[in-house]
Amino acid sequence: MRNGITIDNYDRKILYELDCNGRQSISNIALKMGKGKEFVNYRIKRLKELGIYNGDIVVMDASKLGFQSYALYLQLMNKQKIPELIQYLKSQPEIWDIYKVIGKYQLFTIVSVRKIKQLEAVITNLSENFGGMIINYRLLQYYNGYSLAHNYLFKNKETIHHDKLRYNEKEITLADKELKFLSVLLKKPRASFHKIAEQTESTLPKVRQIYDDLLKKEVIHFIRPSINSLPLDYLHKHVLIRLNFGGMKKLNEIKSHFLGMKETKALTLTFGRYDLTGRFIFESLADFQQFQDQFYTKFGKYVHSLHADDYFEEIELDPLQAVELLVKEREGVKV
Repeated sequence: MRNGITIDNYDRKILYELDCNGRQSISNIALKMGKGKEFVNYRIKRLKELGIYNGDIVVMDASKLGFQSYALYLQLMNKQKIPELIQYLKSQPEIWDIYKVIGKYQLFTIVSVRKIKQLEAVITNLSENFGGMIINYRLLQYYNGYSLAHNYLFKNKETIHHDKLRYNEKEITLADKELKFLSVLLKKPRASFHKIAEQTESTLPKVRQIYDDLLKKEVIHFIRPSINSLPLDYLHKHVLIRLNFGGMKKLNEIKSHFLGMKETKALTLTFGRYDLTGRFIFESLADFQQFQDQFYTKFGKYVHSLHADDYFEEIELDPLQAVELLVKEREGVKV
């Protein structure tokens, strides 16, 4: 590999198990591997030091808490100030993910808000603070999406089916205890139920029940590792597809086509200039070219355009700040 970083089958097995169930114990993973806990802990520490395993995240359906999500693309003029802009974005509770891309737009973020005025404030504040470096922006509204497992790393293993629908706009009301549980879990997704019970001033059976209920309600989809495969020289592509109007009848079929691929990392249907966006990870440029050829062979006559940019940094934030604001609202704290 060009970066000189490789991982072996033991590393992949550990990441696979964490991707299957991010809350399973190290002891359980060690048992499945026929190794000791010390071996697994050492490998996890090494993966973190290499910048491949960046901790764990809770994948949830933000719409269940009343959030609407948008993709905000930023075209920048002064690239030297990008680190400053990213630090600003990371501090904003409405910004849940940030991606650096190579192409017309240099950054895109996922913005999640409960009210349209919050979205207006996000854009206005960006204009006031960074208007001199932002040339243009584009906004797409998410209405149907999936955050998938890292199956591209596990070509020889059974596919992990993390394919629960996100952004389905079926808001539900959570009890105060459920909201507090969620805010604690977001801080440390692998925290033991004993620790969560202490921090939420609840009982162990109660927090177990809350976790099960949040899974059943599909507020929480799953807990998985945040994996950065860029040091392993995988090719990361952010793809935007616009269909001919007559091709909209094929949208769900196209969605199913992509969901069946191990290279698909995330997939979203959108309102705006594009009808579908996705993040795909390939082992080589030849694999990406084959991906395009197969797609155009099957759906080419329905496609107006397919635009693909490289993305070279992925900052997976979580909705912790936004959920903590909801908790404070419930507690009557002025925010």
